[in-house]
This record gives sequence, structure tokens and C-alpha cells, in this order.
Amino acid sequence: MTKFEHLPNELILTIFTYCYPEDLFSSLFNLNTRLNSLISTQTLKICLCYKSLKCLLDIYYKSVLYRAREQIHTLELSDAYERMSHFLADDNQLPLDFEIRKLILSQVKSLILHDSKPNCMNTSLTHVTLCSCFIRDLAKLLRRIPNIQKLDITCVHDYDPIDDSLFDGLANVIPHLIELKLRVFYVPFKEIEYFLRQLPKLIKLTFSSLLIETDLNGSNWERIINGYLPNLKKFSLFIDDTDANIDLDEIIGSFNSLFWQRWPVMIEYYLGAANGKHLMLYTIPIEQNRLPTYLYELQLQTNINTCDLNTDNSCYKKIDKLDFVFHETSLARNLSPKRIYSNLKRLSFSFVSIDPRAYETDNILMDLSQMFSTSELAQIEEIFLYDRIYPTNFVSNLLKLFPNINYLKLSASSLDLSITFSSIDSLTIIVDSSTEYNSTNILRQIASHFPDISTLRFEITNNNDIYILISYCFRKLAYLTLMTVAINESSSPVDRQGFILWFNDYKQLNGLYDDAEVEFNEDNHIFQIAL
Repeated sequence: MTKFEHLPNELILTIFTYCYPEDLFSSLFNLNTRLNSLISTQTLKICLCYKSLKCLLDIYYKSVLYRAREQIHTLELSDAYERMSHFLADDNQLPLDFEIRKLILSQVKSLILHDSKPNCMNTSLTHVTLCSCFIRDLAKLLRRIPNIQKLDITCVHDYDPIDDSLFDGLANVIPHLIELKLRVFYVPFKEIEYFLRQLPKLIKLTFSSLLIETDLNGSNWERIINGYLPNLKKFSLFIDDTDANIDLDEIIGSFNSLFWQRWPVMIEYYLGAANGKHLMLYTIPIEQNRLPTYLYELQLQTNINTCDLNTDNSCYKKIDKLDFVFHETSLARNLSPKRIYSNLKRLSFSFVSIDPRAYETDNILMDLSQMFSTSELAQIEEIFLYDRIYPTNFVSNLLKLFPNINYLKLSASSLDLSITFSSIDSLTIIVDSSTEYNSTNILRQIASHFPDISTLRFEITNNNDIYILISYCFRKLAYLTLMTVAINESSSPVDRQGFILWFNDYKQLNGLYDDAEVEFNEDNHIFQIAL
């Protein structure tokens, strides 16, 4: 500690920016007045959402939040296990006075909400991230945060049409909003336009949509930007439609004006789907972190040189996940363009046909290894396999391509693997109603092929076997620290009180730590056990 204390204040403050708040207050606070003074100058980000273990949450409430109540710049909340509800309620459920919690909310500048709770909003907020909001409630929400500068929000359509009067005068209420990241689900374009007309100060706009309609028309965007967004410097557009049946020539033509040389556009479309075209349109460089794609037969249209896209590291640098979709293997095997994905970390694979004979898996694996460089294969950390049935040995051979995987999601029916994966420490198992399975066999496969996992999640149809699953995992998985069970919402929930009684008895009889705890979501269909 002596050498650390001899460092200058500037260097210590820099080191503190890389420390978690709980480490600052549990390890360094109250060692001496100098460190206390330096810690008190740090602005902090506090995460009280589903990403934090229950034991960490307790540390925040008991040791961090009161001391840091004047320093919290960013607060992240979710209600996955009723954590947000408890934080907002004056019910003595938390070891932190309600008035202190209100003070924190009133002073925080940046708020990240994974569940919609408008009563979290305050006039001091300058940055807000909100996972879901009806488009008709958007104006009302923004009137509560007049100092907002950056907004990241997902809006959904509630099927009742709205008119532009809802947004009347909004420009005068939020004069500081300069950055907007807007994702919409089936919101009519005219309602989006009502909102954008009120944002003349906007400098950066990132827009994504799952609805083709007029979102895809370049002339409409050109009209709005030229007419209502005079200060716009950066614009990003991303449209993804998996059931597109549209005139490609018309769409391409709408982006051929001189205006779009400022924001080059790429159009990708796949014609092999039986129900139409899968079409994606986006500006370059792409701002999304996830991109659906196809290994074969992907067609491209763009208003820039495609060679530049294949050699420019910046075009796809924000992509960290590719979602591969496979239809029946094409005889031509025309590979999609090879690109540079400098930050790619995650891949998912989905097969449309349930008949394994429809796929030439050896060719697929060989072509995948050619599509990515050795360094790109080595940087993949997470693999998602959503389907119930994959061709024989496909999963085992696929995983061999990626030496550094630490997370895997797959169906219980795909657990018949040929090798052990010691690098995987986080695992999600899907057990759906169409899968014939034996709980004991599933558990044996997990213990055999994934002996070092610390985080395990089951997504199951019903709660029939949860006690067997939990008991076996506790006994056989030596490194397990977090287990989550998510039950289909159409099935009966878990009896919360009965489960807690069983879990407390199990802890005493089997020597689990006293601080091992279980949390439930509001309707008792999801629970999490931290060991």
C-alpha cells in the first residue's frame, strides 16, 4: 500500500477510473483521508440491474450508495428481479433509506432503464437510455426531462393512430437534445416524422427499424433532413425486414441522388427464402453492433466502391455479432463477400429446415473457416445455437473452429457432443416442449462436456424438474456461482415461498454458504440463485 500512496494524485485518479465502485469503497475507502478525498471526487456508474449478483447488490446498498450519494453520475436499473420496484418503493425492503434513494435519483445525470418506469425521470437528466416506450407516450416522457442532451430509446407502436399535436411545442421543451438513437418496431413513418420535426438542434441521428414501408425510401429521409434537421452532421440508417416483397430497383433509385454521397448506403438482400426477400439497408460505416447475414447467395447493391468495404477496417468495426441463417445448401455455394470485422465477438447459427439432410455441413464448416481470418476465429467468445435439431456432429465440429469460446447457448437435444470444452464458463440450455429429454441425461452431458462452468441458465417449458436440475448442478458443478431458471410464461410459475423454504433447508443440509440467495421476477417465472 505504501508504494501506491506515493503515486501522484493525477495517477491515482486515473487508476480509480478503471476500478469498480464496490472495490473503491470496500478496499480503499477509510484507509486514510487523502484516499477518501480522492475517491470522493470520482464520478461513478452504479449498476443495480440483472447483470449484478445479489451479493454485489447488497454491498452497494450497505457500503457504497450512501457514501457515494453525491458522486453517482450514471445509474443503471432493471426490474428483472423486482430490483427497480424495490429501489423506487418506500417499503423498508432495502438497507438504504428511501430519502437517500430519492436524492440519488434527483441528482443523477445519466439513467439507463431496462424496464419502463417513467417515475425515475428527473429534470437534471442529460443522458437517458430506455428499452421500451410507446410512441404516443414519447412526447410526455420528454417533457419530464427538459435538459436531455442524448437519448437512446426503443419505441413501439400501440396500434392506435396518433396525430402531430402530441408533439406540438416539443422543440422548445427539449432545446438541448443533440444526439438521438431511435429504434422503432412497426411505427408508421409519419409518426416518426412528427417527432423528428421537433428536433432542429439534432447533430447526430441513428435510426433503425423493422418496418419497410416508407422507412426505406431515400427521398423521404432526404426531405426530412433537408427540411427539419439543419444541424445534422452524422446520420445512420439501418432497416431490416425478413419478409420483404418490394421493388428493389425503386428502393435503390431513391438513394442515388447527390445527397446520399454524404452518407453512402449498402443494400443487402437474400432471394432464397420461400416467403420473399430478406432485405437490409444501412449507411456506411454501420452503427449497429449486430448484423443478420447469410453464408451463401447474399446479393449487394451500393452507391460506393465495394472494394473499399472489403479493405476498410472502419466500415464494420462496430459489429460484434453476426447472425447466420441457413436455408438448404445451394449447389452453387456462392460465398458472401469477405469483410473485416475487427471487433467480432459473437456468432449465432440458425437452420431453417429441420431435415439435417438438407445441409452439406462439411462444406459449411470449410466455408466458414475461409470466410474469417485465423485471428477473427480466435476472437470469437460467444456462440448461440437456437435450433432444436442440427446435423450430426455439426455442433462439435463447429465449436472446434473457435478456440476461445467462453459462452455457449444451445438446445438440450444438441448436448450429445464429442469433446470437452474447458474454456466455456457460461452456458445456456434450451429445453422446449418439442424436445424429448431425460433430465438426468442432460445433467450428465453438462457435467461431462462443460466441467468448468460458473454461470448456468436453463430455459424450460415447465417447472416439473427444477428441483432435480438444481440439486444435481449444485453437487456436480464445482465452480458454479450463478444459476438462472426461466420458465415459459404460458406455464405455471414457481411457488415462491415453497421454493425459498426448500432452498433454505437445502443450504443447511448440504453445507452451502449462508449468503447463497435466490431472487424471483415479478410473476415467479424466472429466478436466479447466487452461490
